[in-house]
Amino acid sequence: MSHAKFKEFKEWYEKSYHDGFKLQDELLKYCESDVRILTQTLFSFIKMFEATFNTYRPIINACTLTSSVMFVMKHEYIKDGDVGHVPENGYGGGNNSMFALKYIQWLEKKNPKLQYALRGHNYAVDGYNPATDEIFE
Repeated sequence: MSHAKFKEFKEWYEKSYHDGFKLQDELLKYCESDVRILTQTLFSFIKMFEATFNTYRPIINACTLTSSVMFVMKHEYIKDGDVGHVPENGYGGGNNSMFALKYIQWLEKKNPKLQYALRGHNYAVDGYNPATDEIFE
């Protein structure tokens, strides 16, 4: 800190020293200012987005910036069949029947080395015994 700045700081400090510091009041002022800035920024973003992308409303059509842009891309620029559609929650896993799972668990009692999908192994079959190279379906 330069000598002039230090002198200015010291004068301010001597004048303000006895006033005390009220943390609650300062935090309240900070939070109110922060909310005001964020609100103004959000409204500016909404106006710019609507002006640029044919009055699409980013907060109503989507929750995040990326989903808003994807919404516009999907409805304005991407034609049907151009891009493959992946479901939001991904593709489902393979189907296992309750009967098959009980059968595999019964087999596991007879052969503890049996590997199958529910034990963390990634197999497209119901079970596999590496010792005998046997597949269970």
